[in-house]
Amino acid sequence: MSHTPGPWKAEQIGGDMAITISSSNRIATCNWAKTEKEYEANAHLIAAAPEMLEALILAEEALDTWEQIDEPGSAPSPLLQQIREIIISAGGTLDEE
Repeated sequence: MSHTPGPWKAEQIGGDMAITISSSNRIATCNWAKTEKEYEANAHLIAAAPEMLEALILAEEALDTWEQIDEPGSAPSPLLQQIREIIISAGGTLDEE
């Protein structure tokens, strides 16, 4: 599974806070929150998702390398396991060698 390529951005379109790839390609609309501030924060968080997933994949690779150097053959740390679960949950893939 792969997501719509970015960059994504959060912007006001009409009365909605929308997540878009370009001004003509809306991929999501945030239209419920307790406050206007929360509504906008939700949109910006969702818009940052592709970059966050990419950063987690890079972090997973670096942490895995570090752990293998520090303790070869050991079980992954809880942090590394959590990062891997989040990547998989987001539909990303792990580069298993």
